Amino acid sequence: MCDPVSGTLAVVSAVTAAVGGGLTAYSQQQQGKAANQAARMQAQQYADQAATAHAQAQVAQIQGEHEAERRYRILSQDIGSMYAQFAGNGLDVTASGGTVADALKTSVSEGLADVSAISANTRMNVWGHLADATQLRNQSSITAFQGKTAQQAGTLGAIGTGIGTIGSTVSAGISGAQAGKNVNKAFGWYQ
Repeated sequence: MCDPVSGTLAVVSAVTAAVGGGLTAYSQQQQGKAANQAARMQAQQYADQAATAHAQAQVAQIQGEHEAERRYRILSQDIGSMYAQFAGNGLDVTASGGTVADALKTSVSEGLADVSAISANTRMNVWGHLADATQLRNQSSITAFQGKTAQQAGTLGAIGTGIGTIGSTVSAGISGAQAGKNVNKAFGWYQ
């Protein structure tokens, strides 16, 4: 038969160890869930930013194409105006050499260089937006993975705490029972 002091100390020690371990395990699991939820939200923000960057790339492409077309139309109009001006002044615009031809060639070369620069700048701008979108998509994937890992770590930590709690509970029960026996012996209550 178990004496009342030993039994009480054993139960109190075991219950205290079990409750403490249970709370710790629950806390670890909840921390893992919270970390996963926060990571998923951050991953979604990165994904949204990636979509925005991709849309900016499309807008930049369209704007660049329109700007290049506009500059080409202006170039065509300027060349036409130059032909008309030269012809109106009695200069031969059909000659392949001379001042008129050189002026036309220079204007055409400069205008085409402008169109080419606009196209190159557009490509670089679009590339920058697409690179940003790729980086943000990658960051979204990494962050989501980190969240899953944090939740798994929380769950594994909770399992480890649960296993440790079982050992602590048994040990606390045995220690409590032994302490109760020692108290009984000290006071001579039960033998």
